[in-house]
Amino acid sequence: MALSWNITDVKDWKKIDEEGIRGVLDTLLYMTMIVGMGEITEKNYKQFFARLDFAQKVSGPFMWAVNQKSKKPKNVLFTEEHIKRFIGLSTNVTYETPSAWVKRFLRQESAHF
Repeated sequence: MALSWNITDVKDWKKIDEEGIRGVLDTLLYMTMIVGMGEITEKNYKQFFARLDFAQKVSGPFMWAVNQKSKKPKNVLFTEEHIKRFIGLSTNVTYETPSAWVKRFLRQESAHF
């Protein structure tokens, strides 16, 4: 199934490109699949970040940016502020309970060893 998404409920969503955070949005869309949560709301953004933070601590950063001076790429970790900025984002990803998500995530990670 294809990933579908909607950002029209994100505050100031039309300013995403001018804020220079389109790459954050693009990566965050795929992160909804990794964290097993299809939307970011006022009520769940901390849980969304907690799952994502755990995933990036285990797997490493999922984003990178180019240093403007050296022109070298550097890894960037998601912060809670990144997630909070995208409250209102929704996708067709099905919600996984915390225990189901941990089991799936650790099973996928152990396959890499």
